[in-house]
Amino acid sequence: MKLSGIEWPWNGKPIYQTDFLFEHSSFASELINRFTDIFSGNVFVGGAVTPGTTPGSVNISSLIGYDGEGRRIQFSNINNLQISRPEADSVVVARHRFQETSSGNFDSTGYAINYRNNSFEILFLGSAEPNDILLAEIRNISGTVTILSDLRNWRRMNADKLSPNSIFNGLLAPNIKIGSLDDLIASFVGGARISITNALNVLMAKLETEVESLTSSITAINQFITNNLPNLYAPKMHTHPTSQSAFVIDEWVDSTNFTHIPDVDGTIVLYKISAGISFGNTYSIHGHVIGGIPPVGGSLSGIAVKSGGVWRSQVI
Repeated sequence: MKLSGIEWPWNGKPIYQTDFLFEHSSFASELINRFTDIFSGNVFVGGAVTPGTTPGSVNISSLIGYDGEGRRIQFSNINNLQISRPEADSVVVARHRFQETSSGNFDSTGYAINYRNNSFEILFLGSAEPNDILLAEIRNISGTVTILSDLRNWRRMNADKLSPNSIFNGLLAPNIKIGSLDDLIASFVGGARISITNALNVLMAKLETEVESLTSSITAINQFITNNLPNLYAPKMHTHPTSQSAFVIDEWVDSTNFTHIPDVDGTIVLYKISAGISFGNTYSIHGHVIGGIPPVGGSLSGIAVKSGGVWRSQVI
């Protein structure tokens, strides 16, 4: 014999039920251990949980998976499965169970052997048990289902089982190759190297332009705070208005006069306004024009403050 189990007796010697159970349990362990030596995780494919189309239900895509004891679970798409725990957070699990059927071979006492086949059940639990296959954590409140997190643990080959140099280009798809960085750099010669250099130069120029633009914007903000906002950035011995408040306008809107902002001294407004293609848009705060967006569309950003009874603004 090649596997663990019992030493089979000579002809005529008895085998008892416990011997038979030991033999088959040993054989099952041999199979399961071989898989767990190579693979880890539970879900081989599928098992995605999404809200169903009916209140308080979920859909689960077709699944092939294995529980912690190596028992296989497989099912097709499940739609609009009602959640058994209303008004609660639940863990959705697939649990293996055996479906027993009678062999139909009755003896003189009416006894028949039962056959068992792989089956499963989907459960909604407060906490999972060790051999459950975790699928998702969900929330079911008033029939509205929210997927809180995907809990699937994918069944993949253990990385430490891969020996060095066991994966090579001949095993990979044509568009996937492996190799050293030095070899990659050395392959760029002649025209190819020139093309890559040009592309990198264009990228560097773009980055430099963006940095210059950012620096210019920061400088404009600092100048505006220093020179144009006396109630925000004040010298020593200067007093601030007691009513000073800050507001933000962040909207996609056509021409608008923003009158919901308090029209009092000490009010500071940071605005970012966007608009699409139009005949041109102009924006103001209590009649004071803060800028516009051209017909091609775009955005307008800046700072406005009311001081001494007058609105002042600066586009950034």
